Amino acid sequence: MPGASLGLFRWVFGLYLLLLELPSWSWLHRVPVALFDPPPLSPAALVPSFPGAPFFAVLDVLLVVCLCAVIVGYRTRAFTAAYLALVLVGTNFNYCFGKIDHGSVLSSALLAGMAWADWGRYYSVDSLLREPEREPGRARTSKRALSLFAAVLAFGMLTAGLPKAWSWIDFDLGTSGFLAWYYPNRESLGRDYLLAPLVPQTPLLALELADYVGASFEMLGIFALVSTRRLWRGWLMIAALFHLANAAALNIAFTQQALVYAVFADLSRLAPPLPRPEALRRALRWLVPGVCALGALRVGLRLEGIGTAAFFTTSPERDDFAGLLLALPGCALAAGLLAYSAFKEPRSDFSR
Repeated sequence: MPGASLGLFRWVFGLYLLLLELPSWSWLHRVPVALFDPPPLSPAALVPSFPGAPFFAVLDVLLVVCLCAVIVGYRTRAFTAAYLALVLVGTNFNYCFGKIDHGSVLSSALLAGMAWADWGRYYSVDSLLREPEREPGRARTSKRALSLFAAVLAFGMLTAGLPKAWSWIDFDLGTSGFLAWYYPNRESLGRDYLLAPLVPQTPLLALELADYVGASFEMLGIFALVSTRRLWRGWLMIAALFHLANAAALNIAFTQQALVYAVFADLSRLAPPLPRPEALRRALRWLVPGVCALGALRVGLRLEGIGTAAFFTTSPERDDFAGLLLALPGCALAAGLLAYSAFKEPRSDFSR
């Protein structure tokens, strides 16, 4: 994967996090101490209860600062590692209620891989402050980092598909894994938007086939990984469309996961050639102030007690609905980028 593509992906994914899916933990200091039950093997187990409000406020502010530095590409590796460390600390306290959500696992694995791949080598402040990289080892390092992340992704999908296959592929129209997700979400969370009202009218045979296809598809990722690059990107494209269908029918937004897949799309094919230092400086004169302004807005909202993931929402209900609506174009964008990269893959690279 060209280093320029990783630089462009850093902009896309970083801005997405800053605008639409930035975690916040400032609310945790208001949780009753009786609910504090951290896993034994976690940093949160080292303290007797939730820290006070200043701790989480500083955590939120530092998270914004690190993300802004990552987007503009200033000391990118260090700030990516710092952002990841802050996320791990915050989620440790967030998971002290007994339920561990897997939503941040994939993005955390991506950030670890990108820090190793040094995604700040292009389209960044770092590229202006240091000498151009001439070491052929840099390209090999990026390739190894992406390969390891691809293996983690494929293995994660395999572990998600195996339990579904065990319980969903039962050749029994009286049970449905799809409906086991649908009705609890609809009745307890009010997820009744987009195509969700049409699900009860869907033939049971179609829902049964959806169970088989969904479970089987998740397990096929490991085979696509060890096959051709074109097939791997094709599988990721279908995975993004799979998330789009989940958003439309189950109202579950997996936008971040779909955009993570786009790291394997060659974005350098869609952008102008790598700019000269003068052109990059002109672009950064717009990008850096813009990102800093968005970061300052985020910090202000956090200090006001607004901890929503999307910067333009002020309540959890609106936050969930905004995330659902944005999942449709987000998943479609990821699928389109992967489809374009697979289609433009040189014939000599099909088997790599």
